[in-house]
Amino acid sequence: MEVKDHKLVGEKISFDPTTKISGEFGQGAPDTIIIHYTAGNDAKAAVKVLKNPTVKASAHMVVSREGEIVQLANLNVITWHAGVSGYNFPNEKRTTFNKYSIGIEIANDGYLKLEGGKFYNYFKREIAAEFAFKGRHRNYPTTRSEYWHSYTEEQVKVVFEICAALIKAYPSIKYILGHEEIAPGRKTDPGPAFPLDELRQKMGVWIPGTAAPAAAEPEKEKMPLGTTGVATGKVNFRSGPGADYEKVAEALEKDEKVLILKKSGDWYEVMQDITGWVSKEYILQDNTDDDADGSVNAEILNIRDKPNGEKIAKPLTKGQKVNIIKQDEGWMQVETQVKGWVAAQYIKLA
Repeated sequence: MEVKDHKLVGEKISFDPTTKISGEFGQGAPDTIIIHYTAGNDAKAAVKVLKNPTVKASAHMVVSREGEIVQLANLNVITWHAGVSGYNFPNEKRTTFNKYSIGIEIANDGYLKLEGGKFYNYFKREIAAEFAFKGRHRNYPTTRSEYWHSYTEEQVKVVFEICAALIKAYPSIKYILGHEEIAPGRKTDPGPAFPLDELRQKMGVWIPGTAAPAAAEPEKEKMPLGTTGVATGKVNFRSGPGADYEKVAEALEKDEKVLILKKSGDWYEVMQDITGWVSKEYILQDNTDDDADGSVNAEILNIRDKPNGEKIAKPLTKGQKVNIIKQDEGWMQVETQVKGWVAAQYIKLA
């Protein structure tokens, strides 16, 4: 199983799109997978409900008792599965989840009642004793039910496979939570019959009660050697692949050329030659056969468009290599290279 073009690809997977979505996830999302049960063991009925335009709920997929998957929405868009929700992470108090999470619905009847030696679901339908699971809910005593509809081995196996594929496709994912954890008292799914803690441990994601997870490092793909591009307009030059990263130099201007090094999502890491003037006293000249003939000998050193002129980039740092072009009294004109990330939509490949 794998993700291609924001869809699951593999055996026993079908796509039946819902119209109940709210656009694409923002920067850094999805970062969470939410596990639900459908409160009914008929996956087809659950899909019908989740597609019904009068029902204000949807999800990304439903997993049947037989392990079949019906995907209802692309994995990069927001669905309406979490509702009123919140969670206190070690470093963040979150008060909503739809815009951060992928919702997996598993066909399951949920809590059961034992009456006269027989088990019944919420709708008074009898459930065979072999499918009854006895266990205390993590939200006890708020949730007091002790009998639950068991999940099939195939369902559990498929959900583990789905989560592994999602985490591989979206490295931003660092949490797996149950609906019961983000809406305690209001929701009880997936309940104690589902091995939620085992899933988290197997997937290597954050475990509740431990320190905050490290931020996911976005995947970076090397571009073919010598790939160049031209800015199609003014574009900010940042330290990482995202608008949240700091600017590292003056913005690229239209038609400026760059060497493209890597790609991460919708961003390119580029290298640009910078030529400008710096104070001579802070350049240590290098007469060896190294690939540069000077280096910065100050903690930070401003580079300007002319002697005593305007700054043209982020200050150079100590040890940064430069090539000396010419000197003018107390100033040197130098050439160096800066690397940074720019939005790919503003770069036309040359």
